[in-house]
Amino acid sequence: ENGSDGVVLYITNNATWVVEHTTFQGNAGSAGALRLVTSLPGVLRDSTFTGNTGGCIGTFGAASFRVERCLFEGNSFEFSGAAAFISQSASVTFRDCDFIGNVSDAHGGAIQVHTGRLDIEDCRFVDNEAALFGGALAVNFEALSLGTPGSRIVGCRFHGNRAGEGGATSATGGQAGFEVASSNPLYIGCVFTGNTADRGGVLYANANSNPQLIHCSASGNSALLDGAVAYLDEAGSFPEPGETTLVVASSILVGNSASNGVGQYSQMF
Repeated sequence: ENGSDGVVLYITNNATWVVEHTTFQGNAGSAGALRLVTSLPGVLRDSTFTGNTGGCIGTFGAASFRVERCLFEGNSFEFSGAAAFISQSASVTFRDCDFIGNVSDAHGGAIQVHTGRLDIEDCRFVDNEAALFGGALAVNFEALSLGTPGSRIVGCRFHGNRAGEGGATSATGGQAGFEVASSNPLYIGCVFTGNTADRGGVLYANANSNPQLIHCSASGNSALLDGAVAYLDEAGSFPEPGETTLVVASSILVGNSASNGVGQYSQMF
């Protein structure tokens, strides 16, 4: 165990940074092996995170950085985002990374973004698991106004991920401080196969959330209850329920299954 909270590298204000060709393995704690409390830009590349039990990357501030060609495998976290927890207006780009077999006890088996923004390009998410929402990726409270551009997930593959709600990914809105926040993730050219959940084999979205699937394909996904591909839930927002919308365009949905519903009606709920 490294330090009182398990942090291996702690980067704070007034520091630009580069971490490359580094292995983070078997670190334990509660704040991530790499903790960023800075608004200055940085880059993490060609590095490996394996078997860490307090999460891998944690942001606490308006960080802006890139993560390129990294492997996150077999990490766990008792909270959310076993590979990365992105918060407090951070803006992060993940490019050509692999997320394999990461597990969280809450949201986002691999990544959770909470009041931040992501660009995820050409990444692979395989066999990740979350107890609650978003087996691979959970997008929470991105924006304080409906329709504000949200996270972009482009050319990614999601296979064999599991969660209670949203086997591959989730988008949730609701109360963020004194504001009602929305989540508006955009998935372009993504492939979803073999993901499972109680509801929403691929995607779960609740109030004030507006996900879009464009040029995506989904096959062999399943839900124990409803929504083999997507489950939309207008509950769960306060002070009053908000609208949940989903756009699916130029996409292929085939061979997905749910216990409730027949034929195409089983894919969306």
